[in-house]
Amino acid sequence: MDKNTVLATTVKGIDEATKDIRAFINGLVDSSSFVETDTFLSGKSLLDGSEAIGEGIVTGYASLDGRPVCVIAQNAAVLGGSFGIGQAKKIIKCMDNALKNNHTIISVLDSKGARVGEGVTCLEGYAMVLAKAAEVSANVPHIVIAKGNVIGHMAAYLSMGDFVFAGKDCLISLNSPSVLAANVTKPVKELFGLKTHSKDTGIIDFVYADIQDLKNKITLVLDYTGEYSNDCDDDPNRETATLENDISVANLLAALTDEGRCLEYAAEYSKEIKCYFARVNGVAVGIIASDTSVNEYMTLDGAEKITAFANLLDAYDLPLVTLVNCKGISTKISDEQSCAVCGAGKLINIIASLSIPSIAVVVGNAIG
Repeated sequence: MDKNTVLATTVKGIDEATKDIRAFINGLVDSSSFVETDTFLSGKSLLDGSEAIGEGIVTGYASLDGRPVCVIAQNAAVLGGSFGIGQAKKIIKCMDNALKNNHTIISVLDSKGARVGEGVTCLEGYAMVLAKAAEVSANVPHIVIAKGNVIGHMAAYLSMGDFVFAGKDCLISLNSPSVLAANVTKPVKELFGLKTHSKDTGIIDFVYADIQDLKNKITLVLDYTGEYSNDCDDDPNRETATLENDISVANLLAALTDEGRCLEYAAEYSKEIKCYFARVNGVAVGIIASDTSVNEYMTLDGAEKITAFANLLDAYDLPLVTLVNCKGISTKISDEQSCAVCGAGKLINIIASLSIPSIAVVVGNAIG
C-alpha cells in the first residue's frame, strides 16, 4: 500500500472516529473557526495492540465570540476516551500554546478513566497534566466542561478549572462509580451525577441545557471577566423607591446592576448565598448577597461558596460588592461538627487579603 493510500485511509479513520466530538466543538465555537492540531498523534490499546485512532482526544484552537481560545476535547468514541500518555502529550502541548499566546483554555471532558494497559506510564501522564493544570490556573482562564463521564484523576483536573460547566449526562467521580455504588441501591447518576455535584458538593458552577445554552453562558463568562468595560444607558444616580419595602435579592439586583442583567455563579449550591457576575455603570463586578428567604444565617457551605467566589474575583481583578443581610453564623450542631470555625477563618482570611476594591452595603441585618 503506497503512502498516499495509507494517508487517505488514516484521515478517513480519524474523521469517522472524531465526527461526534468535532460536531460538539463546532457547535460551541465560532463558525468555521476550529483548527485541529496534532491530528495524527495516536497511541495504542496495550491490551490488544490496536491503534487508538485520534488518541481519544481532539485539540486545537478557535474563536468564541471573536475571542481566541484553545480547545481540549476528550473523545469517548475512542476507547471510551480513556486517558493515556498520548492524551497527556496532546493536552500539555495545547496548554503550552495557550500559555504562550495568553489564550483561554476550554477543556471538554468525557472519559471513563485511565488506560490501565499503560500501567505506570499512564500515572506519569496524569502527573504531567495535573502539574500543567496548576500552572495554567495562575496564568490564563480555564473553562472546564463535564460533557459525560469524568472518572479518575480527570475529576481532579476538572476541579482545578476556573469555571466548571456540566450537562445532564455528566458523571463525576475520582473512583469507579460502579464499584462505589455496588453496595447501595441508588442509581450511579443519583450518587455522582449533575444533582449531586451542583447541589451537594458545589463542584459545578454552571449547568447547561444544550450546546447553544452552553455557548451563551461561556460567552457571558468571557464577557464579564474580559479586560474592558461596556457602555450603559442606566443612570448611576437613579433612585429606586421599591427598596423601601422590598429588599429581596431580585429587587436589589434590579436596582444595582446595569439593565438588571447578571449571571449567577453556583446557583444550586448553598442557596442562602447568591453570587453573581454583573456590570455596574459598565464595569464588571462580582456581587454577593444573602437570600433570607432561604436562610437568615450563614452556613458552612455558604462560607465556602463566598470564599471560592471571592478568590475567583481576586484572580480576575473584578471588584466585589457585598449586600449584607445576615443574622449571624448558623447554630446547627452539624455545621459546628463540620468545622464551621475553619470555614469562618478561611472566609475572613480571603476577604482580608483581597487585592481588589471591595464595597459592603448593609441592606438588612449585619449580626455576628
